[in-house]
Amino acid sequence: MTKIIVFILVLLSIQVPHLFGQKYSKTFFTVSKGLPQSEVTSISEDKINGYLWIGTRGGGLARFDGKTFVTYNLEDGLSSNTISKVFVDKKGNVWAGTRKGLSKFDGQKFKNFYSSSGASVNIVEFNDTIFSLDKNHKLVRVVHDTLYPSISSTHNQIQIQNIFSDSYQWYYQLNSNNILIRRGINSVDYVNLTPLGEIYNLFPFQNQINIISSKGAYIWSLTELKLIEPKLNYPIVLTDQEFKSSWVSNHHNLTKIDRNAILSVTDTLSVNVRVLDCLTDSEGNIWFGTEGKGLIKYSRNIFELVRNGVVTAISGKERELWLATREHGLEVLRNGRVVNRFNLGKHVKVSAIKKTNNKEVWVSGDFGIVRIDSNKRLFSVVDANRVGSVEDIEFDEVKNRLWIGSKAGLSSIEFARGKAIVNDSDLFLEWVLNIKRLPQWNRIMIGTTSGVSEIQDGKITKIVPKFDSTAIYSMVLYKDKYLIIGSEGMGICIYNLENNSTKYYSKNNGLASDIIFFLIVDKENLLWIGSDKGIERIGFNKDFDLQEYLHFTQDHGLEGLESNIGFFNNGKEYFGMVDGLYGFSEIDLDVLPEYPLHFTKVELVNAQFTLEMYAKGNSGLFHIPLYPKLPFDKNSVKFSFAKVSKKYPTTTSYKYLLTGQDKQWSQSTRVPEVTYLNLKPGNYKFKVLARDHNGQWITTPLEYPFTISPPFYLTPLFIVVIFFLAIVAIGGAFYYNVKFRVANLMQQEKIKQDILINVRKEIGIDFHDELGNQLARIINFISLIKMDPSNANLFLVRIEETTKNLISGTKDFIWSLDRQNDTAQNLYIHLKDFGDRLLHEKNIEFRAFYQFQEDVILSVGVGRQVNFIFKEALTNAFKYSTSTQVVLRFEKINSLLSITLTDDGVGISPETLNNSRGGISNMALRSRRIHGVFTIDSDSKGTKISLLLNI
Repeated sequence: MTKIIVFILVLLSIQVPHLFGQKYSKTFFTVSKGLPQSEVTSISEDKINGYLWIGTRGGGLARFDGKTFVTYNLEDGLSSNTISKVFVDKKGNVWAGTRKGLSKFDGQKFKNFYSSSGASVNIVEFNDTIFSLDKNHKLVRVVHDTLYPSISSTHNQIQIQNIFSDSYQWYYQLNSNNILIRRGINSVDYVNLTPLGEIYNLFPFQNQINIISSKGAYIWSLTELKLIEPKLNYPIVLTDQEFKSSWVSNHHNLTKIDRNAILSVTDTLSVNVRVLDCLTDSEGNIWFGTEGKGLIKYSRNIFELVRNGVVTAISGKERELWLATREHGLEVLRNGRVVNRFNLGKHVKVSAIKKTNNKEVWVSGDFGIVRIDSNKRLFSVVDANRVGSVEDIEFDEVKNRLWIGSKAGLSSIEFARGKAIVNDSDLFLEWVLNIKRLPQWNRIMIGTTSGVSEIQDGKITKIVPKFDSTAIYSMVLYKDKYLIIGSEGMGICIYNLENNSTKYYSKNNGLASDIIFFLIVDKENLLWIGSDKGIERIGFNKDFDLQEYLHFTQDHGLEGLESNIGFFNNGKEYFGMVDGLYGFSEIDLDVLPEYPLHFTKVELVNAQFTLEMYAKGNSGLFHIPLYPKLPFDKNSVKFSFAKVSKKYPTTTSYKYLLTGQDKQWSQSTRVPEVTYLNLKPGNYKFKVLARDHNGQWITTPLEYPFTISPPFYLTPLFIVVIFFLAIVAIGGAFYYNVKFRVANLMQQEKIKQDILINVRKEIGIDFHDELGNQLARIINFISLIKMDPSNANLFLVRIEETTKNLISGTKDFIWSLDRQNDTAQNLYIHLKDFGDRLLHEKNIEFRAFYQFQEDVILSVGVGRQVNFIFKEALTNAFKYSTSTQVVLRFEKINSLLSITLTDDGVGISPETLNNSRGGISNMALRSRRIHGVFTIDSDSKGTKISLLLNI
C-alpha cells in the first residue's frame, strides 16, 4: 500500500496535465437516489436488455436502468439480503451469491440453492454449468437447476484461488501455485505465472488475460506472455484491454492512470472508502461499487468545459474564437487558450459580438458599442449615454450601416470613411432584444419584449400574434424561407416568410422548456435550442413534425443547465452557459449499443385475477403474458415498458398507440407506462416506439396484441345455442305434452292456475298500492299548486319525479309478469342495468359479477321479490351511503343462490338498523315471503346486504 501511495503522489506532482474542464463526469448514486444500501459489493450487466444488477451488503439485489432502481430482497424470495457476488448468465438469469448460497432470479421469481460453503468470491458460467467459488476455496456447481454438493478445491495442497470468465465458452482458474488454467469445451491451456512474482490482478479480455504483478503489467494471449508496462507493478481495480487506462484505489481516492509515452494521472475521484467491485459496461461507462458511498458512475462527456464564467456572447472565424464572460470580459481564444484580452471597463456586460468580412469586430453591451479593427485596436463607436444598454447589433456591409437594438428601440448608424454621418433614430420605440437582417427578403426582423415585428420598405408590421405578450430572445433563418422564433415562455414558432403561416412547438409538443434563450441551425439543418433546462437538438421532416430529438443535460457533461448563447465555429459547436463555455463532440453517439425496447410489465388494473390466467404462455426476462383473451369485465390494462440507456438515461422518450382505441400516436413522453381503462370488447394491439441514441424513432414498434371478449349473452355462439335449445325445448315439450297429456294435463293445469292466482293476487295488491300511492302524491302536489302558485315549479319537479317512479314501477310489474324473466341470469341483467343507470348519475363505480357455470330457474314470484329488495338497496346506496364503489355479485354456494350488494360508504347506524320501519323492514319482509335468509352487515367502512335462496 505504501508503494501505491508514493507512486500516486509522484504522478500527481509531476504528470498531471492542465485541462480547462472535465472530459468525464462522475455521478454518485446513494440511498437517497433509490439504491437500497450504501455498500455495493458486486456489479454485473445484462447484455440483452442493458440493465445493471447490483448486489449490496444488507439491501438485497437491485436492478438499475440508469435512472431507477428496482429492489429485490427476502420478501421477494431472495435467500439473503447480504450479497457478495452477482452474475448474469447467457439466458439473462441473474445469479446472486448470498451468505446462504446461490439465488437464481429468472425475471419473475427466485429459486434458491442453499449451501454451507458460504458467500461466493466469484461466479462463472461454463457450457451448461454455473460454478461458484467461496473464500474457503470450496466449489459449488449448479447444472440444469440441480445443486451438486460442495467440494473442496484443494488437491495435493494446491487450491483454486479464483475463477473468472469473459465469455460463456471459456473460463479461467488461478491455482495457489500461480498456474493459470484456461478451460474450453474441448481444450485446456496452462501458463506458469511464477516468474511474474506476486499476482495482484487478472482481467480477461477476448481470448487474452491482462495480468498485474509485482514485475509489471503482462498480457497472456495463449501463445505468449508479454510484458506491456513494467512500471504498472502495484494492485489496480480496473484496466482496459491494452492497459491504456487503469484505475488505482488507496481507500481515499480512485486515481485514473493513462499510459502513453509515460504513465500519467489524468483524473481523481475522492471517495474516502474502499472500492469493492468495478465494471466497464457495454456503453463505455465505468461503475464502482464502494463500501459506504454507494455506486459511482464514471462516463465520458460529449460536452467539455472550455472556459469557466457566465458566457454572454460568442463569435469567431477559422480557429479564432471571441468570447465574452462576466468574470473575464472580452477574450480571444485559439485552440482553447486565451491569446488576447480587451478591457471594456469594470463589471460590464457584453450582449453581442459580430465579425465583418474585413476582419473587424463589433461589440455591444451596457457600455454602448465598440469596434476592434484587424490590428486588434479598440475604438468606441457609440457611448451608452446615447442609446442606453445595447442588446443586439447587425452590420450591413453593403450599405456600411450598423443597426442597433436597445431599450430605447431600434436605430441605425451609417458610416463613411469610418465616421458616423447619419443617425436614424426613433425607427422603432419598443425595447429591442435582438435583430435579424434578411437581405434576400428585404426585411429586418425585430424581436422585442412584446413580440415580433418586421420592417419592409419602411413599413413596420407586427407578426406572430400568439407571441404578442412574450419577449423574443432569439431568431434564426431556416432553409432560406423560414424564420424560427424563440420566446420567453411560449416555446418556438416556425414562421413561413412566403405565406406568413405559422407552426408552434412548446412543452406540450415535447420540448423541455418554453423559455428559449437561443436558436442556431447547423449545416445538416438541425435546430439547436438553448433553454433553462439544457440544450435540445431537433430535426424536422418536410411537414415540420419532430423527426429527431435529443435533450442534453448533466448526463452529457453540462453542469449548469441555463443557457445563453450558441455558436458554430470551424466545424465545432460551442455553447455559452451560466457556468462557462462548452464544446460539443458527438463521437460517442455513433458507437453506443442500442438495447431493445421491451415490456417490463403488462397487468390488469383493479382486478382480482392476474393477466396470466387469460394468456397463452409468457415471454422475455419479465415473463410478459402473451396473447391474452380477457373477459368483458376485465377490461382495464396497464402497460409498462423500457429502453435502457445507462449513459444518457434522460434522452429516452416514448410514444404509443392502441389500435382499436387511439386514432393517432401519443405525444412524446418520458413516462414509461400508460393505462387504458374500461375498454370495449374487441381485438386490440398496443404499439410503442422509443427514440434511439441519435434522437430518432426506432423503425419497428414493440407490439402487444390482446382481445377483450364480449359478454357471453352477446356472443354469436350463445345466441345460436339459445336458439337451438329453444327449438329442442319446444319439441320436447310438445312430445311430452302429447304423451302424457291425458294423465297429467288436469293436475298440471290446476297447479299452475293456483300458483298464478296467488301470484296475480300479490302483484295486483302491490300494483294497486304502488299506483294508488303515486297517484295520490300527484293529486296532492296539484292541490298544493292551486293553493300556492308561487311554488308551482317545485311541485312540478316533484310531480315529474313521482311520474318517473310510477313509470319505473309499472315497468317492474310488467317485467315480473313475463315468466321468461324468472331466471337468475335475467334477474342479474335487470338489476345490473338499473344499477348502471342509477349510480352513473353520481359517478359511483358500479361493478357486477355473475359467477355461474349455468343459468338457474327461479320459482314463480321469486324474481319479483328479489328485484324489489335489491332495487331498494341500490337506491339507498345511491342516496345515503356517500360511497365511491358499489359491487353486485350473483354466485352459487353449494345448492344456494347467494346475492350480495356491497358498498364502501359510511355505513348504516345501529339505531337505523334496529328501528327501521321503512325500506329495510320491507326488504326483510319480502325475503321472508320467498323463504330467503336476509342479512345486513354495516360499519364505518361500508355496508354488505346478503340474500340466500334455495335453488
